[in-house]
Amino acid sequence: MDFFKQVSLFEDLSQGDLRRLARILHERTYRDGEYIFEEGKPGTAMYIVRGGVVEIVRRRRNGEEVPLVTLEPPATLEDLAVVGADVVHWTSGRARGPVSLVAIGRPDLDSLGRNFPLLANKILKKLAQIIAMRLQMVIVAEYFNEERSLDSEPPQ
Repeated sequence: MDFFKQVSLFEDLSQGDLRRLARILHERTYRDGEYIFEEGKPGTAMYIVRGGVVEIVRRRRNGEEVPLVTLEPPATLEDLAVVGADVVHWTSGRARGPVSLVAIGRPDLDSLGRNFPLLANKILKKLAQIIAMRLQMVIVAEYFNEERSLDSEPPQ
């Protein structure tokens, strides 16, 4: 339960809510270099890094993998896959060293919604906030990237 309280998605949940949630989560382990999910394949679960390091990579046209970010506990990844959006991974997630994850699949969240709708609603609202914040960060980063490139262009 202490670990789940560190996860921003679950920080507002009560002990009882966390116990209910713990019943539907799946613990998974990966060896060094093993893929957790792969670019171009459909996503069906959200992951929480419990131990180790996950490297997110994107493949170039020539097949070379470019590291984008590394994630450590208690990071969440692939949040959109659990909300029912037909998500195809645009990146791959790979274990760097031994990795322990907690996964929650789309069917798990659906079941939670049928059996404990208030809890599912709390999780979905928090998830929407997190996704909106990440989208805003991407938009801001892209805006400032465009602004920098406009500033660096020589006058004609």
